Amino acid sequence: MIMVKKNSRPDIYQYQDPTLFIQDMVVFIKSQTKAFSFRYFAKKSGFASPSALKLILDRKRGLTEQSVAKVAKGLALSVSEGEYLLALVKFINEKNSEKRKSYFEQCIALQKKKRIKTIGSEQFEYFSKWYHPAIRELIKHKNFQESPEWIASMIYPKITVRQAKDSLKLLISLGLIQRDQNGKLVQSDRAVSTDRELQSMIARQFHETMAKKAIESLHAIDPQDRDISGITFGIPSSKVQELKDKIASMRKELTSTIGSLDDETEEVYHLNIQLFPLTKKEKKK
Repeated sequence: MIMVKKNSRPDIYQYQDPTLFIQDMVVFIKSQTKAFSFRYFAKKSGFASPSALKLILDRKRGLTEQSVAKVAKGLALSVSEGEYLLALVKFINEKNSEKRKSYFEQCIALQKKKRIKTIGSEQFEYFSKWYHPAIRELIKHKNFQESPEWIASMIYPKITVRQAKDSLKLLISLGLIQRDQNGKLVQSDRAVSTDRELQSMIARQFHETMAKKAIESLHAIDPQDRDISGITFGIPSSKVQELKDKIASMRKELTSTIGSLDDETEEVYHLNIQLFPLTKKEKKK
């Protein structure tokens, strides 16, 4: 939730919902300009209809690349603010996962230029690099050393010392690791949550990365140190949800048992679980 101070101009770089920003910006402009109206905005921005802004504010009309330019002009946004709004709208509208990722990265780059750090950008960074969760688990290693050099040497495939150092900084910033009363780094109970709009993209990217790691392990990891198996089977469509529920139950059980072990960590593993169809659904006649 964005907290906007009364009579304070909204900071667009804190927003991940373009319509919410426009709503807050209009409220601010109205507090500063008594002459503001939908007709006034349409004339200033270049919209043909005075109702264009109201339709956008009410979420009855979606934002497009063309309308973003007019909105930016009507709200008197700077060039950088206009670029951020455009990247945000492209991210919201895009269906292709790779392009969505690219547009979101543009948003983060613009935030960094303004030295703005949002929760969304840190969450994105956490899931965009496979080694962040691995380092968090490595914290429990019985011989853990708070040394980027030691951490980098333990992670496989190998990462750089700089990556290890930045990962520790990120994990602390997100509250996923913290210092105990003796100053030692330990895991916290905090989970990484994401805004609803980012969930699907972040999850998809993370799973894609880990699926690639599984493929790499087929050739790089000794079979004694891994387990990769699968089965192909036929199933009634009515049973698919039941199967998904069983997988979810198994995952929760593993999390509550293995994840709660008091034993010190010696190795860090990742478990992939995939269930997908190999046939198309028959069209109903």
